[in-house]
Amino acid sequence: MVNERFYSINEITEMFGVTRTAVYDWMNAGKLDFIVVGARRRVLQSHLDAFIQEGTRAAKEEIAEKNATPGLAPTMAV
Repeated sequence: MVNERFYSINEITEMFGVTRTAVYDWMNAGKLDFIVVGARRRVLQSHLDAFIQEGTRAAKEEIAEKNATPGLAPTMAV
């Protein structure tokens, strides 16, 4: 964590093309971890990586569910 890059809310909005409200919603819902530096929230690179990985996993599960054969349980390759 000592040399880990951190991002501002504005940088995250630019990266993902979302509003500040969306980023704060992710944080308040516990989906995107953050630290407080002074009075400002910052997101560490490791937090951002985990957020992206979780979003990717959730999207894969959603696709698998949509493509599942009725009556059969969907399977996921990990």
